[in-house]
Amino acid sequence: MALFGGARDVSFITKINRELLYKVIDTEVGFYKLVLEETRANIYGEGTNKVYYQPLRFPLFVDRQASETLGTDFGLDTNVVITFYILKDTATTLNLLPEQGDIINWDGKFYELDNISENKYVVGKNPNTWIKGDGHGASIQYECAGHAIREAQIQILDVEYGSNLGEYEFPDNM
Repeated sequence: MALFGGARDVSFITKINRELLYKVIDTEVGFYKLVLEETRANIYGEGTNKVYYQPLRFPLFVDRQASETLGTDFGLDTNVVITFYILKDTATTLNLLPEQGDIINWDGKFYELDNISENKYVVGKNPNTWIKGDGHGASIQYECAGHAIREAQIQILDVEYGSNLGEYEFPDNM
């Protein structure tokens, strides 16, 4: 039986991350969830006029890599790759499952999510596949990689007007 990584350890790590995120770092973003039922696809299966829910506002960890300038047929373009780390505890509280195509508004720019994974585990053990299977380890975050996009591509106007800032209050125990 493993010495570390049990339910108490996972709970402790989750509480420390939550406290750091909500009370120290406090990097709040606007999260736009894609409405698949309302988004119409063209003959190639691409959604040209995507529809999003009103943004949810919550804090998360951000890791922005260095931007890269690319030369295209239309001039210079900048490619920005970024990774957002969403606590699963926060996602559960908000009933949110991040998916490809969702948009995050951070630092005045919009980022479309390309890849979502949850392959970082507490003490390196996935409780669902660990061979001893005694409840050790856990996945406590979503790792969401994305790229910067232009506002014209997503057709979101007046992002601050009509937001839910102040409408949602996190419980005191977070």
